[in-house]
Amino acid sequence: MINWCKEQFGGYKIGVFALSMGTLIANIGYNKSTYDFFVGEAFVWSPSVNKQRILEIKNKELNLPEGAEKDEELVAVAHIPTLLFAGKNDEITTAMGSKQFCSSRTDSTTIEFDGGHLRGIVELGVQDYFAAIDKFIQG
Repeated sequence: MINWCKEQFGGYKIGVFALSMGTLIANIGYNKSTYDFFVGEAFVWSPSVNKQRILEIKNKELNLPEGAEKDEELVAVAHIPTLLFAGKNDEITTAMGSKQFCSSRTDSTTIEFDGGHLRGIVELGVQDYFAAIDKFIQG
């Protein structure tokens, strides 16, 4: 899909927007098809960490696919401009994790909001949410 977009929209920045587990998949996919920027909310950088948090908070055991421990290494390789929205009350995909991830990248930032998992657009409001994305893209 990324390569198709590059062909169709040459001259424009091509980015990926993803939510929760999709943020992990999008960053792993960057290693196969590069893009210009990434925007995500409820960022998952380590399936193992999230699995442990779900067990502790919800007392629910998850099964990860074979090789999931390698996903964290693949995410670490993807150094692209990144904007992450993070809920201060999200116990699974924490704001602290998003800030730590962005702190190791010079062209990345985290916008925190008062709220939980995937509540950014509600808590910030549609206009402010998309204005932040536009400002980030225009850089």
